[in-house]
Amino acid sequence: MKRWHGILALLLAFCLLLPMGCGKSTEAPRDMEPYYDRAETVLTAFCEEDYGAITALFDATMQQTLGTERLAEAYEGIKKTKGAFVKEVARASEVQEDYVVVVLTCLHENGYLDLRVVFDGEKRISGLQLLESKGPKDTTPPPQGVLEKEVSFGTEAYSLKGTLSYPESAQEPVPVVVLVHGSGPCDRDESVGPTRPFRDIAWGLGQRGIAVLRYDKRTYTYATACAVEVAADRFTVREETMDDALLAVEYARHLTEFTPGPVYLLGHSLGAMLVPRMAEEADAAGYIMLAAPAQPLEDLILMQYTYLLSLDTATPQVEKDAQLASVCAQVENIKRLEPGDHQMNKDLLGMNPAYLLDLKEYDPVTAAVAMTQPLLILQGGRDYQVPLSDFETYQKALAGRENVTCVSYEKLNHLFCEGEGERSIPQEYIAGGSVPDYVIDEIASFIRNH
Repeated sequence: MKRWHGILALLLAFCLLLPMGCGKSTEAPRDMEPYYDRAETVLTAFCEEDYGAITALFDATMQQTLGTERLAEAYEGIKKTKGAFVKEVARASEVQEDYVVVVLTCLHENGYLDLRVVFDGEKRISGLQLLESKGPKDTTPPPQGVLEKEVSFGTEAYSLKGTLSYPESAQEPVPVVVLVHGSGPCDRDESVGPTRPFRDIAWGLGQRGIAVLRYDKRTYTYATACAVEVAADRFTVREETMDDALLAVEYARHLTEFTPGPVYLLGHSLGAMLVPRMAEEADAAGYIMLAAPAQPLEDLILMQYTYLLSLDTATPQVEKDAQLASVCAQVENIKRLEPGDHQMNKDLLGMNPAYLLDLKEYDPVTAAVAMTQPLLILQGGRDYQVPLSDFETYQKALAGRENVTCVSYEKLNHLFCEGEGERSIPQEYIAGGSVPDYVIDEIASFIRNH
């Protein structure tokens, strides 16, 4: 689970702590310096751990959503993964409807982060996000024989940008794979530092005669709007993931760049967990699940947190015990949650009740058993975010099904990159890696055979 990635994932991806984003881009105002200056003030306050100086700039909605204590907890967790701030390396801005968005790309000891600050017309902060960053722009072209085109699809309220990768010369009709992210605000490449698993898959399949549609997730592009829905308890996995994935499948059926063949749906992490649910509506030719959770989300979070704390040798044990106790208490709150409850998100691991109650009604394993379409399930043996035991749960439940293939890879982590050791660690994501050819071959073979 995503997009998602050590303590950074736990604090940002699952909990949507620092919302950002508004709407469609328009022409930027002539004088951006006041907005840059205020964003620099926020960056300085983070570096000086003056969180009150940041929350003092919040608008009313942000003040209700994100307090000083929670902001401090989030940033302290980020520093444990990314290390100390080193320098600012780039800045950019745009206007989204009535808001100005400033992005400061910052180098930390263990990688890059984007500080995205959304300002309203009075220069109050209406959105704030700390995201994994690709760092300096990657201009690597696609491999020979693979073409790429910028595309957009979706609704008027949530139009999403994406990339269509396709073989330069292939026998038509060309099969198309739609990639569905994990949890959190993921870009189209599902970037984690220098690692871009969705781009690897897209380019690899393109070299094998298969087209791929990948896109920026709704919570990445419109996270302030999503945060409003979270605060109003109107946000579930349907709004986060499913609606856009289903629209992407429909968009893929009507491509004009080539004659599209059968469409396949590939989900990673949260996206994989939702594949059986989306299969009830998508009518795809086949489905692919990478690192699919089989257990409740809150149990995964507790498992991850426990493991990450075991790696932390700098924090005093008494403090780690207190952190774990807090997470355990919130997990119990989620277990007891019933319709009509009005618990604060901060007591539910940052998630809203409607989101959690919706997932309580969904058993991905039971839904997978009910599927009749071809299904490929892949798992990394060193994944600490979704353990091998979850894969084995699916494997056992689907044993004997002729149109189901389950494959695990001993050396792969959650992002399907190779590493050493029994279980991966967050630093692997920062070091970078790429999805091996043998994984791409397995996916391509499944598509050709179904």
